[in-house]
Amino acid sequence: MTIKKIKELDILSGIAIIMVVLIHADRFYVRTVLNLDSYLNAGIGVNILDNLIWAAVPIFIFISGYKYYLNIISTNQNCFYFIKKQLSKILPLFLLISFVFICLNSFKLLFVQNIPLVNVLIQASISFLKIFFGYNIAYQLWYIPLYFFIIILYPLIKKIVPNDLIRFILLAILSITVICLGLLSYPIKFFYYLIFFELGVQFSKYQFHHRISLLLNLCIVIAVVFTCTINKIPSIDTFLKHLILNPVMVIFYWKLSFLVSNNSILLKLGKYSFYIFLFHEPIIVRGISELINSTVVYSSFAYVFMVTGLSIIVTLLFVKIYLYGKSKRVIIWIKKATNSVN
Repeated sequence: MTIKKIKELDILSGIAIIMVVLIHADRFYVRTVLNLDSYLNAGIGVNILDNLIWAAVPIFIFISGYKYYLNIISTNQNCFYFIKKQLSKILPLFLLISFVFICLNSFKLLFVQNIPLVNVLIQASISFLKIFFGYNIAYQLWYIPLYFFIIILYPLIKKIVPNDLIRFILLAILSITVICLGLLSYPIKFFYYLIFFELGVQFSKYQFHHRISLLLNLCIVIAVVFTCTINKIPSIDTFLKHLILNPVMVIFYWKLSFLVSNNSILLKLGKYSFYIFLFHEPIIVRGISELINSTVVYSSFAYVFMVTGLSIIVTLLFVKIYLYGKSKRVIIWIKKATNSVN
């Protein structure tokens, strides 16, 4: 399969992964430093940042939909081959990371909290089953079952509803229904994200970004972010963010990616965004946050950006080591296979 590359998609991935790390650094600040359960009362700076970075996962789903059309639908590729390829690429690492954290948690329960072995094994088994529904100790990995849910379900949806406009409207209604009914638990919430995959597919097919003014989009973003920031009612905040802020921010950041399409840092981050996503939590961001919190007076919101920068650097170093080790293993395997043939 020939994978078509668009530089702006890497830029958008780079933007989105910064947002993901910022979300987790910001969460530590709000929950551990400010001791709050909600962002609504955390101050205007935290609130504005939260609204600007809230759309990180919808952006990644949008990118997936854009690539899906580019490489599968437009070229009449076999979607089952694509799903199989994605499963073989992502699933082993997802299972490995999940298994490691389940084992670490089990050791903690067994040797620190002195929970009986039978109970620990039962809980570990339940935890393992739950990772496929979005519940993971490495909590950011809820995105992986979401991604598989979408790429497995979407070909069926497209076959049943081939008309682009009707399919978009139906998925939009589905998303609105999920949010309005408060169905925000996994895996029911997965249905909400189908609209962003569809948005990516249709932006890829019809190239809507040519018809959108960045200035007009920026004005809309400012208005929406301001509205969300001054809001203090949790139920309205959820509605605004999911049904208004997310679509607006996805389109805005996609349009913005064309303006910064030659940014080398964002291109690099986009290239490694999947691995940064996998490895940055729950150890690196939390560890750096706790280190700063224990050594200095964590009284400034500015530390969130410091934690984010340091976390990305440390994660990138870890990713480089991981990929280098992986490539060396492949080379050794090839040499052994060659020698056995000879």
